[in-house]
Amino acid sequence: MRPDRNTHSLLLSFGIYSFLVTTLVTTALGKLPAQAEETTNLRRLLETNECVGCNLAGVDFRGLDLSGANLQGANLEGANLFRANLEGANLINANLLKVNFSYANLQAAVLNQANLDQAHLVAANFRNATLVETSLRKALLEETDFSGAVLVETNMQDAILISANFAEATLCGAIIWNGLPYYRDCDP
Repeated sequence: MRPDRNTHSLLLSFGIYSFLVTTLVTTALGKLPAQAEETTNLRRLLETNECVGCNLAGVDFRGLDLSGANLQGANLEGANLFRANLEGANLINANLLKVNFSYANLQAAVLNQANLDQAHLVAANFRNATLVETSLRKALLEETDFSGAVLVETNMQDAILISANFAEATLCGAIIWNGLPYYRDCDP
């Protein structure tokens, strides 16, 4: 017996529906372990103010007080740290690619060898921070305050600098926006 046109359409619709549901469930289940890890890491950070080497990629930290946090070697790629307080935080060797640090306080934070490529640092406070051998390639540095900061051998090539403040900052060996090294602050 051959199915009529309505039955054929119904079977076809059911097959497509089953395929879509299976695909969505498989995709969601595939992401659960990563989300569980991020949730565990976030809980650990909030309870202990420490999460060395953690994966916190894409996490929303907007407005949180993480002052003095130890995030050495952490992966925060794409995280939102808008208006977050990271004063005195340890972000040595952290992956901060495409992080939003707009209006964040990173005063006296240590970001040596961190990757801040393509990060947004609009009106961020990096006063007296240490950014030795840090990468700020293609970062947006608009009204960013680096006064008194140490940016020795920091790479700012192709960064967008708009009214950034480098008063009393140490820039020895830093690669400036045009790709040239800066040697004016170097000791003889």
